Amino acid sequence: MNLSLTTEYVWGPRNLEDLFKQDVSARNLDGYHLMEQIDSTFKLDSYELTCWMPEIAMEGIRKFLKERPGKISSIHAFAPLRDDFEVGNHPADYYNLSSCNEERRTFAVRGLQEVISLAEEIGAKYVVVHAGFKERNKSREENLHSLKKSVQEIYRHLYDTNSRIRIGIENGPYPSNMFITPEEIRAINDFYPNIGLWFDIGHAFVNKLSDVYEIAEHCQNIIGLHLHNNDGKKDLHAPLQTGKIDLTKLFGFLRNRINRGLIHPVLEIYNYRSQSTDEDVRKSIELYRELIKPKK
Repeated sequence: MNLSLTTEYVWGPRNLEDLFKQDVSARNLDGYHLMEQIDSTFKLDSYELTCWMPEIAMEGIRKFLKERPGKISSIHAFAPLRDDFEVGNHPADYYNLSSCNEERRTFAVRGLQEVISLAEEIGAKYVVVHAGFKERNKSREENLHSLKKSVQEIYRHLYDTNSRIRIGIENGPYPSNMFITPEEIRAINDFYPNIGLWFDIGHAFVNKLSDVYEIAEHCQNIIGLHLHNNDGKKDLHAPLQTGKIDLTKLFGFLRNRINRGLIHPVLEIYNYRSQSTDEDVRKSIELYRELIKPKK
């Protein structure tokens, strides 16, 4: 079954905060155990590596992947966490591919190149990255121009390194995020299928400037999905069966492309936001299977 689950379901910011409260000598996360736990619980073909993953966990993850290669389908940039990361911030928003400040923009591009190298090393096929955000005193058009410039540079990097990694630019949940309307998303059509939209349906549903159904119906450069639900008010990352998104309508637009292998789906359910359980995740997996069945 072509479906992954984020490792953030079992390892997220609350785990990180607990880790940092401990004595430095006690800071340890067994990445091997993490992967073994999630794989034995859900037995999916692959998983997405969360951007909350500390460097200290990567040794165990690499060991796991030597025994079971191909189990990481995608990496959420910018994993692993930087040494200077401070709890309280979101690691993916430390960077801004849409920045009009050239130093900040190129810093984000270099960081993404490092994640691409990690993906090559561990056998992942995709890297997911936030598009960035509109800056104060800048128009959306100016920031979109910077995003297009960053995408072009990443495309050149993929070409120059002969990389087969595909880059998904993710739409965000806030009006200040870039890349949240069909018009903005189409701005990178020329780079598809190497680079396209990583369509986060929960973000699109909760963002008042987005239309989740319009994007699903009209944007053809989608290469991946983040699947979760919410009430239209908060970005809950809840199970598929818990929320107000009309999944039947949505998958009516996406089903054919998913079944043809043009779109890679990832369940991005967080138990620390929605108090989801293993059974909730299993029900989401079963619901997903029903939603992608070809309709007669």
